[in-house]
Parts: sequence; structure tokens; C-alpha cells
Amino acid sequence: FKGMDLLAGIALEVECDQGLVANFDPAKMRRVFRNLIRNAAEACTGRTGSRIVLSAKKSGSGVEICVSDNGPGIPEHLRDRLFQPFESFGKTNGTGLGLATSKRIVEAHGGKILLSRSLTPVTFCITI
Repeated sequence: FKGMDLLAGIALEVECDQGLVANFDPAKMRRVFRNLIRNAAEACTGRTGSRIVLSAKKSGSGVEICVSDNGPGIPEHLRDRLFQPFESFGKTNGTGLGLATSKRIVEAHGGKILLSRSLTPVTFCITI
């Protein structure tokens, strides 16, 4: 994750099942993963014991890729609007396009991106 200085001081863990295969455009999906990890890092910045977990496992005939963080969580009243364009929460520099664009890219690949029901840890999962 070259150029992501936000990860300084944050533990990044990767958990991946062996032999996974997923068909997607690497450049487009890299944008999705960078966005999810950047959001997680921004949520964790300045918190003691900050941790981001990137996991991948088999799911049915596809793959489930999740990004979790132990930041403060996303309030329930904001969750329904997270994937809408120009909705930005808790950021001074955000455009509100990151999650909307990520959703569009994932769906263009025939996949889904969802936010976990639990308030913490915050977990975004992509099935593709």
C-alpha cells in the first residue's frame, strides 16, 4: 500500500485462505481496496492499539474479501447513506465519492459490497 502514510502506527493484519481465485480488473479493484483501507486508517488514526484486518476466504462459488478496523465505529443513523454519492462523515477532506465509487466498481464486476451490522468492529465485505 505504497503512499499510504496513514498506516503509520496502525497494525495491518492479512488473513487469506490458500488457493483463492477471483476474476476482476486489478486496477479497478485496487481502487476499492485502497479506499476501504484508507477509510479504516483515517478512523483509527490517533487511537491506541489501532488495527486493520484484511481477510479473504472462499464464499460459495466466489470470494469474500473484508476490511475491518477497530476505530470508533459508524453511528447507526449514518449507515443507510454511506454508499450514496457526496455523503462524507467525519472527514474534513472527503468528497463523499469513495464508497459510492467502490460500490459501483464492485457491482460492475457482478459482486456486492456490504457494511456489517455490528457497530464495531466496522467491517466492509465484498463478495465477488
